[in-house]
Amino acid sequence: MARTSNKIGAEFEGDVQAEFDEMKKRTRLRYVRLYDTKSARGRFMPKQPGDFIVATPLGGTLLECKASDKYLSLSQCLSSAVEEQQAAAARLWSRTGNPSLFLFYSFTSDLVEAWDGNLVGEHRAAGTRLPKAGAITTANKMHLRSLLDKLLFDGWTQ
Repeated sequence: MARTSNKIGAEFEGDVQAEFDEMKKRTRLRYVRLYDTKSARGRFMPKQPGDFIVATPLGGTLLECKASDKYLSLSQCLSSAVEEQQAAAARLWSRTGNPSLFLFYSFTSDLVEAWDGNLVGEHRAAGTRLPKAGAITTANKMHLRSLLDKLLFDGWTQ
């Protein structure tokens, strides 16, 4: 059976959660997993602003995970991958002075891109494309923990 983007996305969210579980054993990290309607098994749940809220000494980060079996970058599929409500949540979160992140996993390349949520939100709201070289950083999925460590504990600037 072929793997779909939804299946790959669910697996990627699970991989991120597993990394957080390991990280919280050795660092000052706590997180909350925000489950969506697809995860509720038939029960209605309101739309969530992201997949995780992660707290570190740098503050609270809203994190949304995306994945594709077709696209190599979020810049290629912004309007189909990111819902308007998610984009708005990322922009509003950023206005509080806390970071908002989108992680995009390409199954084809096995790379994970990290994107500033405010940038993603503004481009989605304006209906414009993300810049091809606009990702904060890119890493092989096998280095997911070090990518998360860098983003959540060292911070970044766009």
